Amino acid sequence: MTNYDIKKMYDWPLGLRVLVIVLISIVLFILGYVIDVAHYKVSIASSMQQESNLKEQLQLMVDKQLNVKSSIEELPTEKLLLSRWQQNILSKDELPGMLNEILKIAQNNHLKVIAFDPVSEVKDGMYFKTPISMDITGTYDQIATFISQLANMQKLVNIATFVISRNTDPNANTMIADDTGQPLNSDAILSTKLDIEIYRK
Repeated sequence: MTNYDIKKMYDWPLGLRVLVIVLISIVLFILGYVIDVAHYKVSIASSMQQESNLKEQLQLMVDKQLNVKSSIEELPTEKLLLSRWQQNILSKDELPGMLNEILKIAQNNHLKVIAFDPVSEVKDGMYFKTPISMDITGTYDQIATFISQLANMQKLVNIATFVISRNTDPNANTMIADDTGQPLNSDAILSTKLDIEIYRK
């Protein structure tokens, strides 16, 4: 087999030289194509990612616009709700009357008020809050009715906590009377500690 020296390619037969040149050209063309296409593939992938990001941003903007539009449409309703809510908030002048009203509700439910201790009001957001510690005794039904009436008052009265326990006072049977004026059985008398919060403007 004839050995061909690449350095003496000019001595090769013409056909062989043409074949080698063609093969080298094809290899160079393929390499150039692959390199060039790879560059474009990266560019296309980057463009597609940018397009996806732009679509997401556009969708976020559309959603935000819809939310703003919805909020604007709901603004009159929110204002009405806020106005009604503020009507449930006491003014400073109404606070003493509210304290008397709570005591009156307890009396109407035949409860004995052992302690009723409003403390200094504190700032709570936009409003002022007057905490009240209250100890009462009565039957379960009387206590439940009292708590229900407090929770359903027109003005905002929050029952933060309450604890009901058996009344261990041996004289408890003389504390509460039913509508007929007869003492209730001591076993039916319960003690309740409540923490109440009254809000005012």
